Amino acid sequence: MQEWFFEIDRFVELVAMILSLLYLYFEVKENSLLWLVGIVSSALYAYVYFKSAFYADFGLMIYYVVISIYGWIHWHGSKYNNVNIELPIQSITKEIIIKLLLVTVLIYVSLLIILLYLPGYIGLSSSTFPYLDSLTVSASIVGTWMLTRKILQQWLVWIVINSICVVMFWIKGLNYTTLLFIIYTIGSVIGYIKWLKNFKNQQLIKND
Repeated sequence: MQEWFFEIDRFVELVAMILSLLYLYFEVKENSLLWLVGIVSSALYAYVYFKSAFYADFGLMIYYVVISIYGWIHWHGSKYNNVNIELPIQSITKEIIIKLLLVTVLIYVSLLIILLYLPGYIGLSSSTFPYLDSLTVSASIVGTWMLTRKILQQWLVWIVINSICVVMFWIKGLNYTTLLFIIYTIGSVIGYIKWLKNFKNQQLIKND
């Protein structure tokens, strides 16, 4: 019998985890290469999540592939005063908070209904943790959009999401992915602190 580390599922999960760590590194550094790495890691995790019956997360990975293409274009095509410059970090406004909360609730309810009823209808095994899965996925969709706009508070969203994912994936037995999200949770705290510092420096330069 083959050892677990020779199994294709474990190998794909390991590669996806390594690429996801590279994604986090580039994200903290505000390096646009994060989007290219994100395309590959998301495609690999789409396979892992589908095999583990995390159907909402599988759909999220497909979304990540598409939004990564958009993020790459937006980060490189930003114009301010008709001049191509690096996309600056932004702070969220009350208006955007309200809109994003409404969008999150709408996506959550829609996903929850789908996860509760669709798998059985089309002959798939029941979704794993449909309530939490719907929550993390809906928040992740919004959080990733915030990242494409370089909104500082996206890190706070990820701290919550990643903490929940640690518990879900540990219970499911996805050991590599559990470790990944532990690192992601810590990385999100570090990322927020670093981006906050850069944002404050950015504001000082702007006000000079």
